[in-house]
Amino acid sequence: MDCFRELGLKWGDDASKVRRAYAALIKQYRPESHPAEFARIREAYEAAIRISRAQQENNAVQDEPEQYTQLAEEDEAE
Repeated sequence: MDCFRELGLKWGDDASKVRRAYAALIKQYRPESHPAEFARIREAYEAAIRISRAQQENNAVQDEPEQYTQLAEEDEAE
């Protein structure tokens, strides 16, 4: 399953877009009346949020590699 496509998004959209898309879809597919669709949307949301957050963390490390290298060295010293 392509979690971003399931939410009507492009691959790699940020977490705020993922949350907005999820909110719009759960208004359409309420769990009481559409339990299967709601479960599918929830699963896609959780996967997309994990990917978005991982990408954000990866971008932070790439933008400030010295800071993260220093933190990693401090962790190893402890």
